[in-house]
This record gives sequence, C-alpha cells and structure tokens, in this order.
Amino acid sequence: MGNGNIGRKSSQMEVRTLSPPNNTWWLTFPRETYDTLTDDGVFCETPHYPASRRGHSLSFLNGLVYLFGGYAKSCVCRSHTNASCKVQSFYSNEVWVLNPETNIWKQLQTQQFVTNAAPQGREQHSSTVLSNGRIMVIGGRNDRLILGDIWEMNVGQITSHQVRASQQSHDGLLHIVDGNISYPSLNVNIGRDEIGRIDDSLCVANLYVTLHLHHNCVEQLGFIALYGPDSTPTTSRSSAFTEYETKMYIGKSSQNTKCTFFNSTVVFRDRENYLEGLDSYKTFSDGFSGGTFYSAEDLGHRFKGSLVNGKWTLAVYDNFLDGNSGTIYDWSIHFDVDYCTEEVTWVKISPNSNTCDEGYVNEGKFELNCPDKLKQHFPSKETPTKLFTPRYSHTSVAIGNNIYIFGGLAHGTVMEAWRFDYNSKLLKELNTDLKRKIKYGRVSSLTPYGLILFGGIDEDPSDSDSLDGNVYLYDVMKEEISLIDTDEIISIGGKGPKSRYLGGACFIDRKHLFFKTKEGVNSAEVRGMIEPALLLFGGDMGLPYDNFLGDQWLLTIQRIHSNFEHMSSIQREACVDLLQSDAKKYQFELTCGYLADVYSKKPCRWEDIVRMSWCHEQYNSFLSPI
Repeated sequence: MGNGNIGRKSSQMEVRTLSPPNNTWWLTFPRETYDTLTDDGVFCETPHYPASRRGHSLSFLNGLVYLFGGYAKSCVCRSHTNASCKVQSFYSNEVWVLNPETNIWKQLQTQQFVTNAAPQGREQHSSTVLSNGRIMVIGGRNDRLILGDIWEMNVGQITSHQVRASQQSHDGLLHIVDGNISYPSLNVNIGRDEIGRIDDSLCVANLYVTLHLHHNCVEQLGFIALYGPDSTPTTSRSSAFTEYETKMYIGKSSQNTKCTFFNSTVVFRDRENYLEGLDSYKTFSDGFSGGTFYSAEDLGHRFKGSLVNGKWTLAVYDNFLDGNSGTIYDWSIHFDVDYCTEEVTWVKISPNSNTCDEGYVNEGKFELNCPDKLKQHFPSKETPTKLFTPRYSHTSVAIGNNIYIFGGLAHGTVMEAWRFDYNSKLLKELNTDLKRKIKYGRVSSLTPYGLILFGGIDEDPSDSDSLDGNVYLYDVMKEEISLIDTDEIISIGGKGPKSRYLGGACFIDRKHLFFKTKEGVNSAEVRGMIEPALLLFGGDMGLPYDNFLGDQWLLTIQRIHSNFEHMSSIQREACVDLLQSDAKKYQFELTCGYLADVYSKKPCRWEDIVRMSWCHEQYNSFLSPI
C-alpha cells in the first residue's frame, strides 16, 4: 500500500444473486399405453395406470408407491360389443404399484391359492406401513356397508441372504484340480416352509460372489465361472463352457508366464449395481490381486429373475498340468431376493382380533354384524377388551409395529382413540380429547419437514368454495400450522392441481424420483432440479355430484428443503430427548403406550403420536386429523 493508502486496482468481478429455492407443482403423467379389448376397433381403452378415484391410499415402501382401493370410475365392458361398454363407478380392491424412477404403473395380482384371498373393495380406509415392512389396511366403507376388518398386505420386499460353503461342509475347503476344472457347489434353500418344502416363488434380484483363493501360480487360472440351478455343468472340457455359465474372471495366460503366489479374498460384482466407491473396483487388466472386481460377464443379466433355490456351482479352470495347484478355502454367494411374480399376498388379521368386521345403517340405526362368538368373547374377565367397531375416514399413525387410530365416521362421528398391537393382534381403547376436524377428506403425509396437508372439504359442504386447494405444513414440535406458498407451476396452461378432497398422497425421497411432464421437460433436467417431494394422485372435486380425478402431481418443496440441515438438527435434538428420557418414555406409556387404557388420567393426543412417529422417521400418509 502506498500513495495515500491507495492500492492497486482490483480485478473485475461479477457477482450474481442466486434465485431463491422454489416450491413447485409438476404435472406428471404415466406413460400412455393402452390395451384394447377387441381386434376390430377401440371402444373401451384401458390405460396402464389407475382409473380416476377418491378415498384411496398411497404407501411408500422400498422405493415404490403402492395404491390400494378407492371409489373409482372406469370404462367397464361386460362382453365384446360396443353396447356393453360404459363408464361405471365401483369400489376397488385393486393394488397398483408405481416405480418413481420410471413413472410406470403396474397392477399387482392377488395370489389365488388362499380362500378369501383379498379384502373387498373400499374407500376411506387407512393404509399404514409398519417398521417390519408390512402394510396394514383397516376399515373403510363400501356404499352403505361400514367396515372394521384388518388386513395385512405383503407386497414382497427385497431381503438379503449370504450362503457360505463352510456352513454346508466341515470347512468349505476345496482343492483345485491341477490342469482341469473344479466344481465346488452350494445348495441354496432360502425360505423353506414349515414342513420343509423349498419356496419356488423367490427369485434373484441381485448377487455377488466372494471367494478366498490360494494358488501357487495364479496366472494359470483360465477362468472362474458361476452356474445357477438351471445350468449345472455336465462336462469337464473347458471349450464347452460357452453358453450357460457366467464367467467372472477370464485369464490370459500361457505356460511360460511368470508365476505369482496368491492367497487372498476376491469379490466379483457387476458394474451398474454398485456405484459407490468405483475407484476401489478393479478390472482384470489390473492383474489378479485381492479386492473387488467387476465381473468379466454380467451376473445380473444372466441370473436376475431366475429361481434362487437349488444347486449353484462354481467352475475354476486351471490351465496347465504342471504341479502348480491351488485351494479354495471358502466361498459364498450374497443374494438379494424378491418374489418372482408381481403379486400381492393378503392375510386377514381381524379373525384373531377384537374387531367387528362390518356394520350397516338400517332404518336410521347403525347395526353391527359381528359373529356371536366374538360378542361373547369380548369383553370377558380373562380379556377385558372392548370391541373395535367399523369406521371410515379415520386417522392411522404408526409407531414401530403399533398403529394408533383416531376418530372416523360410522353413523355419525366416532370420537375415539385405539392402539393396535401387531404382535398380539388386539386393539385397546385409549382415553383421548379428540376434537372435530376442520376439514373432511384432507390428506396428510408425514415428512422430515413435518406434516404436509392438502385439500379437504367442509363437513357440511354447500358449494365449490367448501373445497380447499391449499398446501399446509404442520410443525410437529410447535403444534402450529402454516400455509406453504407455491412459487411455480409446470403444467399445461400453468394451472396447479384443482381443489379436491379424499385424494391420495405420499412422501418420496429424492433418490427415487425420475418423473417426466406431459409438456416434454427432459427427465434428467427435472431430476437435477427437484428435491424430495409429495406425490398427489386423484381425489374428488364433486359438488353436487361425484367428480373423480385421475391426475398425478409432484410437489417439490425446495424452499423447505433448503433449510433441511438446520431442521434435521432440531429434529435430532428434540427426538433424542423424547426417545431416551426415562421420564418422558414412562409418561408416554401411561397415556398412549402399554400402560394406557380408556381410564387413564391423561388423554392420548394425536399430536403426541404424530410427533413420536416423526421421531421414529416413519413417514406414512393418512387422512388428516385436523
């Protein structure tokens, strides 16, 4: 510095102010592919996505969205004539699954080997994902029939299993035959039933192979290959192994190659299935050494979707008969397993519970249709438990494997709170101070940011102004509700979703989103822009008549997410105290837990249940309690 403290002129700089993050509605569409019912003309097209409906449920599990039920409207053909096709309303018991990464819907079929294998169609039920991965459906309505039954929906989920040779033999050790092919094998028996039969409904979703290999001259290994249960090798000639095996390693050796002693563990995986830590993965151009390798041939291409149970065989080829032998000390296959077919399995829980399956209104009175043995058994001196009566439009919130049920409708408003215990299958009534809802049919989704609410209608609607099209955020710690402003709308005509009630919604985390709008916005561009989002499908905007919707929207809440790190730290601090304080845990047990009942001094509030569920990070969707 000099010249009167005047310094040199600084370089020119350009300063930009970043645009604030937006909350954006995206209008998304399933891919429009259709089946036609006749060859001579299209008269009743059936799209490969759910029909317009209301009162359905959306559940997010293992990266997929599951839609169940609803009061739907669709084109129905009773015979192959034009005159027989018309748009009809029906109570659906369909199960649809949406893959958010492809934006493709598929309808799941119900496994048919069980009598009464599926619940009857319904709307305004609850659908709750438990921590064990099961989806529990409770109650609902089918026209004048009010339901109180409980069903467990098993949509299948990927489970991981490791099968090791040393678990099937004394030590798993196998000597590699010098100058020949060795065939160590594993018998895979995942999911045997109670009488020992092998489950033939399980297929490979992914796999990788690990082996602890010793060889005096590792360069002499010609190949290492894997055979599944449908391709057991029957020859010892290396030239014959060209069609059914998958080669994980292919050597490039000659008899004059310098020998390297090898004794280490090697893992073979596919490239596309394991994207993390790519720098630590090797190809065989790096030379054979311990570590993780890309399989020379794609394991997933050969085995994905094939039956997992049966005999799996490893083929290890030693090129030369020269006295340089080797040993496999142990080897294993790690399987990710799922059901082979896209089916859903239902288990009816209510026969083992204290719930009355159905009721109906008869001449102005609500009558229960319960088995006599159930009425006699509950309550009793041995089991002082009341009957859980049929209801719809209730709120169900999960904490672990328990479900808390608040309110609902039957023949009037039901002002009750119940806790369903998955282990005992029993429901227990709790003391509550439940208040009447502000809006009927308002859907809500628990998210890391709080409880997001959308839509709803006045309890006694008079006109379209009774419908609500706003989005709200309920702060689960402060118990305050605020309006979420929408900054941008990506849709035809720039209009957002119509006001509605009894829509379906669920929260989807960012890594599972890959949507495309009908306007043709590039999917990769959309994916790069969006944050975790709320998926909205369907609903009813009718007044005075039913007017079902089948539109699909995505609300990206970037402005809320931009402050997520700060919010998540607040959540962690608040929840650590709530979940670990002995005094607070005991207080919860007294009001809402195993020590609570309808005679407890303090009520079990839905606010406390939602807060506890939020702390357990069980982000379910349910009809809003407010």
